[in-house]
Amino acid sequence: MWDKEKDKEIDKEIDKEKDKEIDKEKDKEKDKEKDKEKDKEKDMEIDKEKDKEIDKEKDKEIDKEKDKEKDKEKDKEKDKEKDKEIDKEKDKEKDKVKNKEKNKEKV
Repeated sequence: MWDKEKDKEIDKEIDKEKDKEIDKEKDKEKDKEKDKEKDKEKDMEIDKEKDKEIDKEKDKEIDKEKDKEKDKEKDKEKDKEKDKEIDKEKDKEKDKVKNKEKNKEKV
């Protein structure tokens, strides 16, 4: 007859093996979770880099706009200077005409 003690021993061995398998599965799951976390971290880093690039591009655009505004201001200043010069010339012409008139009156 089969010994009960032997049965118990065999059952214990079987249970040990099952437990080992269960532990292996648990470990696999843990590893999967770790991998998922690592992937998440990588994705976050990639997103951060993308955001940095986007911000750089935005900054470039902002700088371009600022430069355009500066150029507009410079152009306005140039136009003002031109207008001043034109006004000076006009004044000179007026003075010439006035002087001619004065000279005519004298004669």
